[in-house]
This record gives sequence, C-alpha cells and structure tokens, in this order.
Amino acid sequence: MERLERINCLLGTEMVASFRKEKILVVGCGGVGGYVIEGLVRSGFLDLTIVDYDKVDITNCNRQIIALSSTINQDKVELIKKRAIDINPEANIIALKSKVSMDNIEKLFLSDYTYVIDACDDIKAKELLLTYCNKKKIPIISCMGMGKRLDPTKIEITTIEKTYNDPLARKLRYFIKQNRLSLKTKVCFSSELPVKLDSNIIASCAFVPATAGMVIASEVVKNIIKKNKNR
Repeated sequence: MERLERINCLLGTEMVASFRKEKILVVGCGGVGGYVIEGLVRSGFLDLTIVDYDKVDITNCNRQIIALSSTINQDKVELIKKRAIDINPEANIIALKSKVSMDNIEKLFLSDYTYVIDACDDIKAKELLLTYCNKKKIPIISCMGMGKRLDPTKIEITTIEKTYNDPLARKLRYFIKQNRLSLKTKVCFSSELPVKLDSNIIASCAFVPATAGMVIASEVVKNIIKKNKNR
C-alpha cells in the first residue's frame, strides 16, 4: 500500500502531491514545533528547514515528541530530522542547529518559503521573525504561550489583535504596534488563563503543546489547499 494512501483518499492524490512543492521553515523543534513537523511530514510535506539550537533535557520528556530516556543530551534538530526521514524517506530536511538572531536572520531566508512557523520560546527571535516575514510578505504563524495551561480545547488560530489572556501575545502585540507591523498576523494561542504558580518555572503538560503543534500543521495544510485550489 502507498504510504500516503489514507490522506490521498481524504484530499485527493493530486492535492497531496502538490504538498511536495511547498517549502516550510519551522523555528523551534520542542513541545510545539516537534508536533508541527510531525503533522506536516505525515501529511506529505517533504521540504522542510528546521531550526533549533538546543539539546534534549530530561525535563522535556513530559511533552516533546523527540524526548526519550535514550535521546537526552542529543541535538533536537538532528533527532527530529532522523524521525521525519524515518516517517518518509523521501523527506528533504535541512536541520540548522542555530539560535535566531540579527546576525543570521537573512541566512535563514535563502529559500523561498511557502510558510514560516514560529514555534520558539525566545521573544527576541519571535520579534525578528515577525518583522522579517511582515516586511517580505511571507506567511507566518507564530505560536503564543502554551505553558501553565491544561485545556487543549481552548487553542485556536486567530490574528494577534484578537488574542487575550496571554502575556506573551500582549508583549508581541505592543512590539507590532510600535514597529507598524500587521496586527492581522496569524497566531496560535490559548484563551485559557495561565495557572498561577509560585515557581518561576514555566510549567507545562503533554497535551497542550502537542495540540498547538497539530493545530498549526492543520492551518498550514488548509491554507495551502485553498491556495492551490485557487490557482
């Protein structure tokens, strides 16, 4: 049987085949980004550039798809690349062990990306990605805060101007206004109020980041279907 038989039945062989032509950049391969990559590769997307500077830590084991006892202290980008190719050997995964900064932002965009997924937890990196994509008119979905939350049913895709109950979104909204960027920028956010904790640790569970990742992957698929139907 063909590897993508079930999604071919759902969307049509021609549509799924068109996914091969799309180039996706995913920044952040952790709790959210790992599931974005998982969802896209299992849907037939083969051309992905993935970016993360971190290694797997034992504390990642409660929520990150690549975090296992056997993978602790290994590079996240290499692990997710290996997993993606194991899912589909035809996958062309460019893995960059790097932290997004002013010094390398231009180098990340040497390819013409269909979509950029911001799944990192560094606010400066988010600002750089939002600024670059807004100015170059590259579609981007930026993931807002998923820590300190328990209810995955509160996750949705909207524009940053419509977010609430999210301190990270509030900071980015202020940045966007100050820099005259688009408030129509797409984000994935949770309307659930963060749980109040005494600890400074950003507490997290298994199902909220995973759901956010799959919701983002779904949004990319739906938008590309719409784009290809309108051609």
